[in-house]
Amino acid sequence: MKREEDADKKFDRKISLMIRLISLYFISAFIILVLYFFNIPIPLLFYKNVSDQPIIQSEIEEVVDGIHTATGLKYDANFALIQKHCLSCHSSAIILQNKGDKDRWKNTIEWMQKKQNLWDLGKDEPGILEYLSTHYNTEYTGRRPGIDFSSIEWYDISTEGQ
Repeated sequence: MKREEDADKKFDRKISLMIRLISLYFISAFIILVLYFFNIPIPLLFYKNVSDQPIIQSEIEEVVDGIHTATGLKYDANFALIQKHCLSCHSSAIILQNKGDKDRWKNTIEWMQKKQNLWDLGKDEPGILEYLSTHYNTEYTGRRPGIDFSSIEWYDISTEGQ
């Protein structure tokens, strides 16, 4: 009787393990299908060096007044390099809140390579530095110009008769 109970327990464990493995298989297959159908890039899984990765353009590439609407970054010929190297790891807010000349941006890149495991930018580095130092430099842009109150045509709001 004891041998039959032990055999039943072993059988139950084997069935339980098979169910878990089959469930894991279907979950993995579902995740892979979602990534495939929604064209979600995962560059670090397939490329040892992101410089080897083709540039993936987002489906919505709307630029209004020189600003890429999805990221809020200024748009120019080197913007694709920023998408490829910078935005694959962090949001555009990191770029927008920092400013610097080429040396400052170069130091930031070197720090990210040393401390954050940023890959070698290779031939793309000059274009990235040019983009960042041109659009996000230390030059003071200031606030909007002050309002010229003398040029405003004022009118009175009458409260008579109310």
